[in-house]
Amino acid sequence: MRLLTTLVLLACFSWRATLADGLPDLGDSSQSTMSTQQERQLGESVMRQFRASENFVRDPDVSQYLNTLGYKLASNSQDPTIPFEFFALKDRSINAFALPGGFVGIHTGLLLTAQSESELASVLGHEISHVTQHHLARQMELQSRLTLPMLAAFALAILAAQRSGGSGDTPVAAIASAQALGASAQLGYSRDNEREADRLGMQTLEKSGFDPRAMPRFFERMQKATMALDNNAFAYLRTHPLTTERIADTQARVDLLPYKQVPDSPDFSLVREKIRVLQMGPKAAIQYYKYTIDERKFSTEAAAHFGYAVALMEDRQYDKSLAEAAKAQAMLTHPYIDELIGDTQLEAGRTKEAEHIYTEALARYPDVLGLFYGQVEALLRLNRPKPALDSINQRLNLTSSDPGLYHLQARAYSMLNDTAHEHRALAEANWFSGNPHEALTQLRIAHQAAKGDFYLQSSIEARQREIQAVVKEMDKGQNRQKPQQ
Repeated sequence: MRLLTTLVLLACFSWRATLADGLPDLGDSSQSTMSTQQERQLGESVMRQFRASENFVRDPDVSQYLNTLGYKLASNSQDPTIPFEFFALKDRSINAFALPGGFVGIHTGLLLTAQSESELASVLGHEISHVTQHHLARQMELQSRLTLPMLAAFALAILAAQRSGGSGDTPVAAIASAQALGASAQLGYSRDNEREADRLGMQTLEKSGFDPRAMPRFFERMQKATMALDNNAFAYLRTHPLTTERIADTQARVDLLPYKQVPDSPDFSLVREKIRVLQMGPKAAIQYYKYTIDERKFSTEAAAHFGYAVALMEDRQYDKSLAEAAKAQAMLTHPYIDELIGDTQLEAGRTKEAEHIYTEALARYPDVLGLFYGQVEALLRLNRPKPALDSINQRLNLTSSDPGLYHLQARAYSMLNDTAHEHRALAEANWFSGNPHEALTQLRIAHQAAKGDFYLQSSIEARQREIQAVVKEMDKGQNRQKPQQ
């Protein structure tokens, strides 16, 4: 995302003088690149803003799929030790981007545009290579010092620009604000960076068992399409400028490789239909699936019926949704379909039936997060907070940064009349959702409610200090951007 790179670099220049005021020094001229820890800090500061955005896709199946696919690729990358996190943003533009520290974002428009799983994997492999080769950090070598507060302040402008799809007044205002600080910087990744990401991304793609031909095929198809469609739909080509030379280079590389056909996984097909309903909205999606199924214009029939069932459930046509889900299930055995049937029963008010479906499915697919969420939700609706809480706490031992789990945990503690732990859980939910100020508010309430429990109060105080340190730096950065009176 070129605007992201622009703002980060602009910030590097404009905040160089603030280090004398005691702000954290995250680099010096002797370093060729930032450390992994420093890059992670930078990425996290931006991610807090993305997680707080309404465009952040929180569907557990989408998240789990992207991270499963991403880690399959990352394990075959140049640095498999980087703790990657892959996420989706609801945005019709065709784009993807990498943040420092291993965070990779994918727009829903790109997910729907990719015609195969290998094409999607080719984009992720390219972005993974930007991270493993520390391309953003290399560009930051232009300056010797970088601070977290300035990046946190600029993250708001970055997010606003992303929401606009890179067009309109919002990104212009964001850039103008940065320029008002007297900054200047190189825009975007260099051509060498892009070529390196292409080359290494293709190697990662092949090692991971995907079709490396998907990379030039995807790039060439989008380049042809953007020639006929001059708008922001093809933002990926604007942030990752393609040349005939680059496409020819990737094509020449794959021509040396043996041909192999790689089928798409069912997960890819089903997740794309969930994304389609999310992007189109249920009513438009219902009309789309009616036409698609009647005219048999689908690539995978089971996925088409699955998407139709998702749209019908979102439109509260529960019995029709179950009928379509049954058609999908007759063609394909998959946990996402079991989850959809459970979700539909749950939303229809048939909670016991839903809980039974989730429990049986989890016995077969214990690692599917969407099934877990459904089961816990059903237990809470059945007024069974204790077994729900036991399940949540076990899952948090494996995944400690999921805000959805903390929201469920807070509900369970509330039903058990445990006010201190309820607000402690709400604090974590807000922290991991990108709302640190609200997290502090919830911790203060939890601390007050924990009177008499020295251990719990001490734990809350320690967490308050951690979050206060981050909030203090964020506030410093934002205050420094306010115009002088």
